Amino acid sequence: MQIDVHGEMPGKGYTITRLLDAPRDLVFSVWTEPEHIRNWMFPANFQHTDGGCEVRVGGEWFAVIRSPGGEDYRMEGEYVEVVPGRRIVQTHQWINADGPGVKTLITITFEDEGSKTRLTFTQTGFEARDMRLSNSEGWGEVLDNLDAYLRREAA
Repeated sequence: MQIDVHGEMPGKGYTITRLLDAPRDLVFSVWTEPEHIRNWMFPANFQHTDGGCEVRVGGEWFAVIRSPGGEDYRMEGEYVEVVPGRRIVQTHQWINADGPGVKTLITITFEDEGSKTRLTFTQTGFEARDMRLSNSEGWGEVLDNLDAYLRREAA
């Protein structure tokens, strides 16, 4: 795994790249189909309790994850660009008791690398470095789950 957290300036982001041992079409399907998403889209020690997505430009997505302490966290967004099998650009926003948090932009690309897929995940638009670090850690764990889930699906 490679994580690159850019600088100290507001508005910056981070990038995570993964080489997944699965064909690109499968990785894209697992990323975009709710029956798969519920099995991997949560950080370590959390669980996915609810979610949905309409993968098309202007379509919305949401997920609710539960912490080990029983607290629910909701994230949601809208699809800005969808190139089937190749690229997804979507907004991301945490929703809490005080209302919506900072809206960021996530770009995911899926590239063939032999029989494997290079997934590149970039999230930008943060106000503070600690928010970038927290999100990069959480998404890194989510991508660990994705990798493990793809291995189980391939077996």
